[in-house]
Amino acid sequence: MLGDPEYTFSDVERAIQQEVRKRNYLARYQLRVAEAERAHEMETLRRLEAKYRVPSNRTDDAGATTADLAVVEPASSVIERAPVQASLF
Repeated sequence: MLGDPEYTFSDVERAIQQEVRKRNYLARYQLRVAEAERAHEMETLRRLEAKYRVPSNRTDDAGATTADLAVVEPASSVIERAPVQASLF
C-alpha cells in the first residue's frame, strides 16, 4: 500500500543500506575503531613502561649501568620460610 508507514520505512531502510554498502561505511568504521583501540593501547603501554621499566642507559654513582645491576627485591618483601615437612614417608 502506497504511503503506508510499514512499506515506506522498509523502502527507505533498503535505500540507506544500499548506500552504506556502496560507500563502505562498515569497513571504514571498523578501521577507525581499530585505530582508536590501538592508540589507546599504545598510550597505556607507554604509561606502564614509564612507570615500571628501568632505563638501560642510566648509571649509578660507581659508574655501573643499570644493565650491570641485578634487580633486587626490597628486604621487607622477602620472607624466608623453613620447610614444614622434609619427607612424605
